[in-house]
Amino acid sequence: MEITVPEVIEIVNGIDTITDVSAIKNDTNFEDAGLDSLDRMNLFLDIEERYKIKIEDEDFNKLNCIDDIVLYLKKI
Repeated sequence: MEITVPEVIEIVNGIDTITDVSAIKNDTNFEDAGLDSLDRMNLFLDIEERYKIKIEDEDFNKLNCIDDIVLYLKKI
């Protein structure tokens, strides 16, 4: 699957609890950016819906930044 960093950033922009999206870089840990577990779950659900995929439950904890998501999605 082909996905780009800007596409993931666009999805992250949709999370209401992030006050400064410009501070989030490709390798910024989501927890450090202020995303709690519910925000992360919503992010993953948005990605699943947009790209019509299923992120396996055991992979959720491995996806901690934008780069992780992009690499993961390129593999499926």
